[in-house]
Parts: sequence; C-alpha cells; structure tokens
Amino acid sequence: MYVLGPPGQEIARRMRDHARERRVLFIRDGARIDVSGAEAIDALRREGVRESEAVSIVLSGDVVAPPRKAAPPAPPPRGPPFVGRESELRALGEWLATEGQPVAVVVGVAGIGKSALLARALETSTRPSLMRRVYAHDDTHGLLASVADFLARQGRRRLKVVVSRPAYDLVEAFAVLRQDLGGSLLALDDAQASPAADGLVRGFLEGDTSGKLLVGSRVRPTSYDARDTAAHRVAEVSLDGLDPAAAAALLSLRAPSLDPPTRSAVLRAARGHPLSLELFAAVGLAAGEAATERYILETILEGLDDASEGVLRTFAVLRRPAVSPEALGATVAELRRLVRTALLQHREDGYVLHDLIREFFLARMGADARARANAVAARYWESRGDPLESAHHRLEAGDVDGAAELLAANGAAHAESARAGDLEACLVRLPPARRPARLLAETRMFLGKFAEAREELEPLAASADPRERLRASIDLGRIANRLGDYARARGILEGAVRDAGETAAPDLEGEAYRALGGVERRLGDLPAALEHLTRAVGLLGNEGRERVRGLLDLSAALIAQGDLAAARTRLREAEPLARNGSREAAAIENNLAIVLSREGHADEAAKAFARAADLAIRTGEMRFASYALANAADNLLRLDDANAAAAAAERALSLAASIRDPLAESTAQANLGLVHARRGEWAKAEAHLLGSVELIAGLDNPYSLGSRCEAIARLYEAQGRTADAAPWRERAEAQYARLRGAPPGAPSHMEDVRQSPDQTIK
Repeated sequence: MYVLGPPGQEIARRMRDHARERRVLFIRDGARIDVSGAEAIDALRREGVRESEAVSIVLSGDVVAPPRKAAPPAPPPRGPPFVGRESELRALGEWLATEGQPVAVVVGVAGIGKSALLARALETSTRPSLMRRVYAHDDTHGLLASVADFLARQGRRRLKVVVSRPAYDLVEAFAVLRQDLGGSLLALDDAQASPAADGLVRGFLEGDTSGKLLVGSRVRPTSYDARDTAAHRVAEVSLDGLDPAAAAALLSLRAPSLDPPTRSAVLRAARGHPLSLELFAAVGLAAGEAATERYILETILEGLDDASEGVLRTFAVLRRPAVSPEALGATVAELRRLVRTALLQHREDGYVLHDLIREFFLARMGADARARANAVAARYWESRGDPLESAHHRLEAGDVDGAAELLAANGAAHAESARAGDLEACLVRLPPARRPARLLAETRMFLGKFAEAREELEPLAASADPRERLRASIDLGRIANRLGDYARARGILEGAVRDAGETAAPDLEGEAYRALGGVERRLGDLPAALEHLTRAVGLLGNEGRERVRGLLDLSAALIAQGDLAAARTRLREAEPLARNGSREAAAIENNLAIVLSREGHADEAAKAFARAADLAIRTGEMRFASYALANAADNLLRLDDANAAAAAAERALSLAASIRDPLAESTAQANLGLVHARRGEWAKAEAHLLGSVELIAGLDNPYSLGSRCEAIARLYEAQGRTADAAPWRERAEAQYARLRGAPPGAPSHMEDVRQSPDQTIK
C-alpha cells in the first residue's frame, strides 16, 4: 500500500485544479461540444467513472468521450427443457413447507431426470440454496468445505472456522451444519457416487434443524431406514418415466420435425425415460435404439450379477405388482439390492420393475426363456390365490389345458367384477372347443358388449339341454332390456317364464320372473312388475346373490310406486345377504339413498349416493357408479351446493361415456344441465338438456324421456320462453300418458330427472 505524503498531495491537488480549469471538446450524441474540464469531469462521473479516472481522462487529451457501455452479458445457455413432473414437484413443495422433515431423497435409475428435478425444485424454492454434485473422489471434508463456503457467503462463518482447523470433530461440524443451515436448502446430486454423501445425510439427521437437505441418487441411501420415513424425518420420491403427455412434449421440443409414425415409435421405445428420448431425438430411431440399449447395459445395469438378472427376467413378464416375490426365486438380499438400485420399486401394492428395463429384457428373451418365466409366474399367482392372473401366464407359457381348467373353475367369480376385462381376454384365447360360451356371454354382458354376447347366446338358445336353453333365453331378454328394446324383451321373457314352469326349475323360473318384472317396471306397468317380482323373490330361495337381486328389483318397483316404507323393509332384508364390497351391496346403498332422497333427507342421501358410487367403482360397475353420482348431484343441488353438484355430475358423465351407455349418459347430461340452470348459465343448461333427450330419443323409455322433456319445458318457462316450452310440455305429457300404475302427479318437478326409476340400479 502506498500513501502520498504532503508534497505528493499538493501536486495531486494542483493537477485536479488544472483539469477543471482547462477547456476540452466533449463528445455527446456524436457532436463535439466545447466545455470546461469541470463540466467534463461531472459528465464522466454521471456515466459511472470514478473522479480520479475522470481527472486523468481530461488531462490526457483535448477530446473527451464518455466510456462505451459494455454490452449486456449474454443470457446463460439454456439447459435441457423441463416438462411434466407436476406430482413430484408438488411433493417436494409440500416437503419444503413441512417443519420437522429435514431430508428428502429422490431415487431413480440413471438418466431418469433426477438432476433436472432437483434443479427445478431449487428454482421454485425461496430459500437460499446450494446445488452440489457428488463425485467419486469426494470425502466428508470436501463436502463440508463446499457447504461452509456457501454458508460464509450468507454471513455464517462458523462452519468454515470449524473445518479450517487441522483436526476437527465431525460431531461438532455436523452440529454447526444443522444449526447454520437453518432456513436454507442444500441439494446433493448423484449421491451414490461417494459414501461420504451417505455420511453427511446421517449427520444431518442426528439432531433438529430447520434446514433442508435434498438428495438425488440412483441408489437408496443406507443412512436412514423405515423408522426415519415412518417418523416423517425423511421423505422419499421414487422417480419413474415421464407420463405420455410429458414424454410427447419433450420429444416435440427436441425433435419437432419427426413424422407422426416415427414419433409414436420413439415414444413406445423410450417408455418415458428422458435420456432415452434425448438419444432418439439426437440420432434417430434406429441409432437411438442402439444408443439406449448401450446406455442401459453400461450404466443402468452396471454391476448386475447373473442371479439378479434372472430375477429381473421373471419380473419382466409380470403384469401386476408382486407382493411376495421370494416365491419367484428372488432372495431377500437380491430384492434389497435391486430396490436400492431403483431397478425394482417397492410400492404399497408390491414390487414392480421399471418399464424401460422390462422392455429391455423382453426384447432379449427367446420363446423358451419367456415360457419358463411365465410358468414361474403362473405358479406364483396360483399360490397367491389369483387364478385369473395364473391363467393368463399359463396361456403365455403355452399351457392351454391348465388355463382352461382354472377359468372353468374360477371364472364365474370374476364375470361381474372389476376384472371382467381380464377374464374376457383369457377366454377368447382359449380354443373354441375349450371355451365356456355362457361364461363368456355373461362377461360380455357385464362389459356392455351386447352384440358379442348375443352371438355366444343364440347357439345356446337352440341347445338340446332345456336348462341351458332357458338360461340363454333369459340372458337374451336381459340384453334386449339393456338396449331399450322393451317390447322384444317382454316377449322373450314371457316365453322364458312359460318354459321354466314346464321344466319345473324353480330357480330358473325365479330368474325369468325377475327379469320380466324389470322390463315391466321400465314400461311403467307397475302392478304387473310388483306381482312378478314378488313371485320371483318367493322362488329364489332364502339366500344367495339371485335372491338379493330379486329383493333389489322389488324395492325399485316399490320406490316407483311410492311405497317407501315397504321398499326400505325389502332393502333391509337384503342387506345381511349381500357380500361386503359386492355390486349388490353397492346397489342396496344406492336404493336406500333414493328412499332417503324421496323422504326429503337430501344431505344423508347425497352421502349415501357417494358411498354407493365408490363401492360400484371398486367392483368395476361404471354404469351403476354413473347413476349413483347423478343422484348425488340432484341432492347436492337441493342443498344449494352447486359446485359439488357440478363435480358429481361431470364425474357421472365421464363414467357413462367410458362405457357408452346412452341412458346413463342422458341422466348425467340432464343433471349437468340442471346445475348450469341453477347457476343461471342458460345456454349451457339448454345444450346439456337437449343432448340428454337426443341420447334416448330412440329408446322405448317413456318415464325417462318424459322427465327430460319436462325439464326442458321448465327451463324455458324459467326464462319466460313459454312458446318454446309448450311443445316440450306436450311431449312430456304424451310420454306420461303411456305410463300405467305411476303414482298420481308423477313426475311433477324438475328433480325427477335424477330420481326416475331408471337410476335405481341393480
């Protein structure tokens, strides 16, 4: 450092005075202006030049120009685009806002997007943050030193003082780290690269802190266990591939010129793996497949031994998570190792293999190896009490006889369940000679595939076996009923009733009477429906599913007649006979809710309808669930909760559209229209109500069609459009005139659109 003495200071003062007194040409906006040195110095200072430098510039020449402004720095290069991961970012956001949960760990295979997710989490965080990649050469001191430098920049120098000592106590260092990192966020990426990262996580968990540690790793760290996650000290985020929409968005950003067929092929091959998508986008389809395979072999599967590879080959053929995979030939040690490396994921429903790894192994398995793996899987699922999944794997292994025996013995339990689609897929793969036609028809009826079911039943209706012929006739009548061809359904079922009486088969006679009573209820012939349904209940025995369904049909007819007390009695009689969690249990809940609704208990009815819908969805009965939600929407409207009613109606419409049931879609459309009407959104209400009529205009269902027409008439009258309302009211009255045995004055209000008997589902 140099200090000017008195003589030097005097000389400097004289030079400043001289600079201020002299005349110079100052360049401003391209023009030269004659100014004093003092004016030039002041102008330079306004441009950010220090006074001593400004004096030097004025003394150095007769022409003074302000310094050129430096060009703005170039924006930092953009990294890889970030798409999707909304749920993971939401989970990390909740973790950042949670007190007492200091550590979050993001686990996933190489290239799955951990680094990008960590970087995005830091961008969205308001805490002071440090991102530190871990390398193989890193030790604990190096990691602590990096954090100490970060904290020093925040004005917290205690950790730097500690780690600067020649020999320091790690316990003390971690205690200081936990305290000084309070309010900040530290992210360690690629934590699997060095054991030191594991030690830092353990040290971070040894005491209380308000700081946050975010870890990205290909391997689940060993520094914590289930006790830490159960105590909410550690949050885990398992990273899978991108969802289809996000994967398509990433590919569009990276390779916008790909034609649609190639784009679809790339998305199928990449299985949502971000790095695989990048490779495909960079080098094309064929080269991208080779590059992805090489990356999987050299990076993701690095260090995999033969035994573990065998386990993964078996997992590759599974369609569902395995709860106890030891029966597949995996040891506990192998499972732990595969879970730690994120090749297997242990979820609540079992162990699953990453999609990209599954496709990698399936592409390399020959027919013999695949058959052996499927045979192992078949034995596993049979030991787990899942004959349907076992039958699928037996078919994949070529064991047709074994699959046929399993389906014949156990298929009926799945024909009307959430797994009816899986059952149908297995049945159609059997040779025609081994295929149980009636079971396939029953399954397709449940799935709403009535044309295909009829093809299976018509040959059975001509069978020499009287019972088989009678069962087929009853099912054909039910199909006609479901399709709205009520006249044909009534004719078929009246014949079935006569044949059943001649055959002296009381169980089939009861089923025929039950089906006939259901058609008569649809037609509005309630006296005949009540007579035949009462007779059916008497013929169907004292227990079993058919008796429960008979009681449900009888309760529906009693509700339509207005005898709510008798309907409740029949439903209470059915309750102990229905299996818990079955569609019959859901139907009882639904019909009891209708009774509550008719009695004016809207709040209790709405909750009961919601419970019935949840039960129906779990059993796979989407049609039922749609009606239950439509009824829930009606009662929510009565409670003036338009938002909840709209949500229920929209969900009902979505479920009805998924199974293409016109009556269910019409009911949901009408409900949604009434929600819009309650909000005063007349155009939307009109569109939905008109659409609800169009959906069922070709069906012979006077009650439902009359209710829809009256709803439209009331909508127009509410707007003062009496001329528009008149033809719709006439059309509604014409439909009501066709109903025989309906309660007086029914239906007489808009809410009947949701309460009509077509919503009482069995």
